[in-house]
Amino acid sequence: PFLCSREAGRRMVDRGTKGRIVNISSVHQESCFVDGGAYCVSKAGLRNLTRTMAIELGGFGITVNDVAPGMIMTRMNTRAMSDADHLAWAEEQIPIKRAGQPDDIANMVLFLCSEAGAYCTGGTYYVDGGWMLTWPPV
Repeated sequence: PFLCSREAGRRMVDRGTKGRIVNISSVHQESCFVDGGAYCVSKAGLRNLTRTMAIELGGFGITVNDVAPGMIMTRMNTRAMSDADHLAWAEEQIPIKRAGQPDDIANMVLFLCSEAGAYCTGGTYYVDGGWMLTWPPV
């Protein structure tokens, strides 16, 4: 993400193109888990990269935002999702009581890339059904 975001920003500036950069991080930029050091640190770094780039590129008409998915039904979460007890526990922690779908993430990205999201920059948008509101878990 660092190299891609940086290059996209450079090319937009060089061409005088306004636009949007949306990075995908994770709720684990805020919450850690056993053996998740590299993953969690990289997601926290991505959040701060997003904020820095938003400051640097805002004057060129480029917005930079970060979407932080929670428990989303993807292949990455196959192991957790296949454990019925873990899935039930996770869904109990999520205020809207369900895991997310990839379309939930896509819809946030579409909003941030649309004209409706033109005044949003430097933000982290949690698409997690409110999961981060319950951290630490009970």
